[in-house]
Amino acid sequence: VSVARNETLRPKSCCFLHFTLTMSNQRPLFLLALLLVGSWTVVSASKAALNNLLQLKEQEVNRLFDQLNRSYYSFKCDQQPTCTDLSCCSTLACSGSLSESQCVDTFGGCRSGGNGRAVSFQTSTIFTTRAAQATNEAIDVLRDIEMTGGMDTAFLSNAETAGFGDSDLKWQYVGTTSGTWRIYPGLSQETCYDYDPRLRPWYVAATSGPKDVVLVIDRSASMSASSRMTLTIQAVLTVLETLTLSDHVAVVVFDSTADQLCGGVVPCGTLAPATAEVVEYLKEEVEDLSPSGQTNVEQAIRLTYDILIQSVELNSNCHTAVLFLTDGEPTLGTTSQSSLISILNQQQSSFSTSRGREAVWFTYSLGRTASQSLPKAVACATDGIWASIVEGQGAQLRVAMGSYYDYFASLRASGSTDVVWVEPYEDANGAGQMTTASRALYDLTVTPPRLVGVVGVDLLMADIVDVEPDYDLQLEILKSRSFTCPTLATTDCELKALRQINYFDRSVTNTNSLCGTEPVSCTSQEVQCATGAGQFPGVTEATLCSGTRSSYEEEACTGCFSSNSSSSNASGVVIAVVVILVLLLIVAGFVFYRRKQESTQLAPPTAPARAPAASAPAASAPPAPWSAPPAHNHVPTGYPAPYAPGTVAYTSPDDALPSYNQAVLSSSQV
Repeated sequence: VSVARNETLRPKSCCFLHFTLTMSNQRPLFLLALLLVGSWTVVSASKAALNNLLQLKEQEVNRLFDQLNRSYYSFKCDQQPTCTDLSCCSTLACSGSLSESQCVDTFGGCRSGGNGRAVSFQTSTIFTTRAAQATNEAIDVLRDIEMTGGMDTAFLSNAETAGFGDSDLKWQYVGTTSGTWRIYPGLSQETCYDYDPRLRPWYVAATSGPKDVVLVIDRSASMSASSRMTLTIQAVLTVLETLTLSDHVAVVVFDSTADQLCGGVVPCGTLAPATAEVVEYLKEEVEDLSPSGQTNVEQAIRLTYDILIQSVELNSNCHTAVLFLTDGEPTLGTTSQSSLISILNQQQSSFSTSRGREAVWFTYSLGRTASQSLPKAVACATDGIWASIVEGQGAQLRVAMGSYYDYFASLRASGSTDVVWVEPYEDANGAGQMTTASRALYDLTVTPPRLVGVVGVDLLMADIVDVEPDYDLQLEILKSRSFTCPTLATTDCELKALRQINYFDRSVTNTNSLCGTEPVSCTSQEVQCATGAGQFPGVTEATLCSGTRSSYEEEACTGCFSSNSSSSNASGVVIAVVVILVLLLIVAGFVFYRRKQESTQLAPPTAPARAPAASAPAASAPPAPWSAPPAHNHVPTGYPAPYAPGTVAYTSPDDALPSYNQAVLSSSQV
């Protein structure tokens, strides 16, 4: 108002800008400044609100972290169960029966047409990647089921704080190095062994930190044999799905030449931020790959380092991983192994000089006739890891390539960790779009620290949008709270253990992958626990809850349907009738409003109060055919004289009335 009136603005408090506007051309500048200040205030307030919300979730994650820490050391050092209550048993999500389940509509649907999902707020359930039985391959699964049994204490504590079933609190869980996943509230699993937490972004982000990842894929003609291209595509898609918003990525494919998959949202010649949009674009491009041409490894190496060196701004400023897959010997360009390793070393040196760090190569030979010597030499020259995958082990290739982050997770110089966030994604259980806060736990009695597992808490994006609707700003804040680049402590003994991992059963038996430079024997650097032997108890079975389900639908959809179809149809009819009545009321209200408006416009104006003329004898006023009109401050030109301002008498109402009414209607229409 002061600006519009060209008045001086006076300070109303000590925190008010005082300035005077005296010229009209200054008003736009002031209004612009006012708009900018107002926008900055709104953005600052929404950022503060979002940071407060994220901080609350991080506190929930830290409570889970503390509980996992207590459970792990109690189980390892004291060899004590993590809980002693008789009700403290574990329910397998693919076969067990949920305890005291109830149908809720805030955790997705049961996938069978039900209205909601049956979950248990009394206990968690266990997902595994393989059968939980006493075999050499599953001993670690049984151990982790027992070790995480006490996590329900922290799950329930968080749920009680937020309110059971509250939309603000979603899934809470812990994933371990054996692929065991304990989730709360407990739910039923539709397909057994189909979920591996180790390949999920929230797990990878918490263990490996920010990273640059370049996938270098052979698409020469030989890749068409034995479905190698299909297996490769599946493995590459798995790697892309592990990337987080703190990562950067590029995909290089080579045959007779080498090319980068780029265009659209993916810049050419550099890395790209691993946003959901970029990852989706690359997945579509990878799925369209078809084999042809020869094998030019030299160009693939050169293009890879060109991309890394040119990524001055677009990089994670942390670790760099190159995942290289081929099925044959080089047939074009430089083909000599020694010459190719020399080119690799030169390129590595240039990258190290420009970035202050080196790239670690993870190489994979696909097929029984695939070249093993060159991929293995590339990995050994860069302190990396090589694996040989034969036909018929497609799942092994997927796990092997997807586990590249094990390197960064296992070679941390410190076991201290922070909470990290991932980019929003669609919940696999149907609860909607969400993000996850997670934190990794390491065993600090071992040097270097050994990964135990990762805890996580989900947050619905709808709750984030309520306080900050700008998606780009959401990502900026999530990313700023997630950047922690762990320092690596690479030791020959630890590299030896990593290189010997058999990705079929995760056992350390693959001596063929060793480079020959590792120590012959590695002594344990494990520190003994303050109490106990410091060794895990021999677990041959897990304490599982009694009761088994008859079907997935029975457990997941119990109580989530209407009692019968007729009642369901009746509900549909009632809803339809209510909707129709509401629409009719809206239409009736609109018609009533229009008619009232029209009647107001068409109503004859009232006449001004009449008084006898000064020269006329006293007499009764003539009857008026209409009410007196309101006083007018302005009379349009052409009005009869009796209606001039200040005139209260007229001499010819019959003559004046039509022209007055016409004038009023004309003015109203204008």
